[in-house]
Amino acid sequence: MTRYHHFLDWACRNWRPADGASLDALIGEARIVSLGEGLHGAHEPLQFRNAWFARLADSQGFSAIGLESGLAEGLVIDSFVQGDAGDASSAVSAGITSGLHAFPEQVALVEWMRAFNSRSPKRRLGFFGFDTSNAHAALERALGFLDAPTAASFRERLAPVWSRLVVDRRASEPTGYATLDAAARDAVTAAVADIGVQVERSDPSDAALDAALAARQADLYLRQIPIGWCTAQGLAGLWASVALSDRVKAENVERMLHRYGPDGRLLLFSHVGHASTLPVSIDMAGQRIELPRMMGHHLHRRFGTAMLTIGHLIGDNQCQPEVGAASPDSLEGMLATLGQDALLLDLRDAPHDVQAELLAAPHPLHGQQPIHLLSPGLGVDILFFTARATPAR
Repeated sequence: MTRYHHFLDWACRNWRPADGASLDALIGEARIVSLGEGLHGAHEPLQFRNAWFARLADSQGFSAIGLESGLAEGLVIDSFVQGDAGDASSAVSAGITSGLHAFPEQVALVEWMRAFNSRSPKRRLGFFGFDTSNAHAALERALGFLDAPTAASFRERLAPVWSRLVVDRRASEPTGYATLDAAARDAVTAAVADIGVQVERSDPSDAALDAALAARQADLYLRQIPIGWCTAQGLAGLWASVALSDRVKAENVERMLHRYGPDGRLLLFSHVGHASTLPVSIDMAGQRIELPRMMGHHLHRRFGTAMLTIGHLIGDNQCQPEVGAASPDSLEGMLATLGQDALLLDLRDAPHDVQAELLAAPHPLHGQQPIHLLSPGLGVDILFFTARATPAR
């Protein structure tokens, strides 16, 4: 008998189509809906996100969408969707980080948001990145809110270390920020703090305040990297920066919700590992390494039932043919037997025996490399399953 015997029996009788009507019934009054994709760069979750956000904005009054992307960089996209000059492709290229700008679905989302705002001047949608920014991008954005002489003086102050305000996680020897000693790091932090003060004095707009904050967050992220660190010393040297980054994600979401007021509602889009409210670990060469608490954990502590978490699982990873289809006895393999291209399952309604099966052991996400494990259970309220993941490019 398969480990997921009770789960499969329940799923056969309780799955719902992955459409707007089903989701409307599931989200209730949640102010934050966090959608975690099972794999970066797959078409299906991006398409689902775009269609669903359009429905949420039209019929449920959602205020904004936030992506797992830099806070400072995202300001470029928000300016564009509010009507500033430019084109969607350029805005996406500058405004979505970590290589996630390369997908046409991102451009489609931004174009739709701009069109919505152009025909709905009384209720405008917002876009934001909730991740830690690249230090160079954050500083450039913040300096852009200062007059030319003041910005130039700060550039001169940072010039000796500017090229080293980066982290290379794959470097075999110390590079970039890892080569800065404590005194140099303190000097950077002081300059960033002074930039923030000047920006906040000169421009009280939300965009200026976000840029100043992004610069501070980027500096704080860099400071988590041990002096002299490189990959040869092991991944443990990165955990403080990972922990800081996911805590920042949650803090940025909370700030945005406050900005949109008591009626504000947000859709978040990230990897399911960040969205999960439970501990997450990765399998590196057969060794299980537990990650620091992810964004979903922090948000769940802050918002409880005011947040709904949706996790994406994949039956067949066609983005990486060498990964291919899930094992028949895995959770994803079981869901594939239902014969649906896409479906939803509300785990909040699952009976005790189903919950017990899900909580019995860590769940390795099919399709994600390195393998991510959610433990125990999944840490999501709703399962969004697609029979396949095809490339967004």
